[in-house]
Amino acid sequence: MTMEAPAVGLLAPLNRQIEGASQPVARAVLRAERAGVLARYGYADEARHEVAWLRIEFDRRPDPEIFARLYLAEAWLAYYSDLSPKARDKVHRAYALSKAAGLVELQALSVAWLAHLDYVCLDMPAMAAHLREALDLSDPNHHAALGRACLVMAEAYHLAQQPGLAQPWYVEARRHALAQEDFLTLSSLNHNMAWHRSLHAMQAAVRGGHAEAEAEARHALTLAQATHQLDAWRGVLALPASIQVASALAHSVLGHFAQAMALYETHAPKADAQGLRALRPLILADMAWCCHHMGQQALQLHYLQAAVDALPWAQQADDLAIAHGRLAQLFALLGDPALAAFHHQQAQQNGCLHTQILEHMLDALGSVSQCCSV
Repeated sequence: MTMEAPAVGLLAPLNRQIEGASQPVARAVLRAERAGVLARYGYADEARHEVAWLRIEFDRRPDPEIFARLYLAEAWLAYYSDLSPKARDKVHRAYALSKAAGLVELQALSVAWLAHLDYVCLDMPAMAAHLREALDLSDPNHHAALGRACLVMAEAYHLAQQPGLAQPWYVEARRHALAQEDFLTLSSLNHNMAWHRSLHAMQAAVRGGHAEAEAEARHALTLAQATHQLDAWRGVLALPASIQVASALAHSVLGHFAQAMALYETHAPKADAQGLRALRPLILADMAWCCHHMGQQALQLHYLQAAVDALPWAQQADDLAIAHGRLAQLFALLGDPALAAFHHQQAQQNGCLHTQILEHMLDALGSVSQCCSV
């Protein structure tokens, strides 16, 4: 059964404006904008239907604002379905079309989302350039563009383990989201804070920093549980498995192995289908870790081999560092010092590479902060 999108947050004023619009093009612009919001909420079928109808209706009389918004809607459909790389191309098209047509507000929104996708790809020079453009183009009340740009700054600083520098940007992102009841940006903010905390907890755990790992994991679990409840209350369906896997990581670090495995077994396959394949080796290695501590030897060996086989799926150095670090710990427990040493070396090498990447990211963020501080 198809669920109906709730008429709350960003959708409520759009619905009213669509009902009151008498001019066909103006009404279509609002419907294209609504399709994008539906995509971000996770109501993919409804969003696709709207996009298809508008493309057919305006195929012979294309309007740049309608089609730029349709490209954004298609980008969000791709991103919020399974984190598809097609999203970046669609946002580029929206940006190029809005820039050529002189639609400054839409250009600012598009380039802010380009910065977001640059961050996902760790393309730091592009991210910095697009952030500067978004912040320069946006007037103080362009909450959608500024909220997204501020969120990217916050996430990037948080990834670089600079929570003090991230905090003012998180505050600004939240302020812009609240100004227009943008529950979707608030959800994204909470999701990413929970994920950063969970991954930092895992990084500390595989390095042996138990006190730091437990502190981060407790924060992560609180954030993840609150995010799941808020998303359910606000009708946000996008990428539902993601926050559950973040909870599983935190439970594992805290020694709640049965809770972690229950979440992994239910949600890890869904997360894989929702675009988190790159985390497969990390997740499988931690599942093996949980099984070891639960005395499930056969399952431990199954997930251990699966994690080793999945290592080529990892795309980022920090994910590889965690996966290899967990594997090193496991092989040490299994009495195989040679394999433990190999995976420890791989974890160290990827950890060093990740540190270099973060140094480049901090340089890029510094160049933006100098021009546009909060």
